[in-house]
Amino acid sequence: EYLTAVGYCAYKEDQDKFWKLNDLLFASSKDEISDPEFVYGLLSGVGLDLLEVKACTNRTATKTAIETELAELKKTGIYGTPTIFVNDTAIVGPKPERVYRLMLH
Repeated sequence: EYLTAVGYCAYKEDQDKFWKLNDLLFASSKDEISDPEFVYGLLSGVGLDLLEVKACTNRTATKTAIETELAELKKTGIYGTPTIFVNDTAIVGPKPERVYRLMLH
């Protein structure tokens, strides 16, 4: 949930820098992005105001927005990235090409 709040606040501060941050987060390991200090380093590295993002994540309005966003996300049934749909079947997470090929035949 903290990453959702960080992303929400980073996007509000500067959309271009948010997308740079997003790319770095996806290029990082699960262990790295589980560490707030690592993520804060990425925020600073892309030029976002670390103190403002931290303050934003603690605001009541942000917490409410994140709760609403996560509730809506849960309704979709999507729980991983990437999620690819083939007909009515969701394929979650990266898969070898053969998996997609079999699904399409």
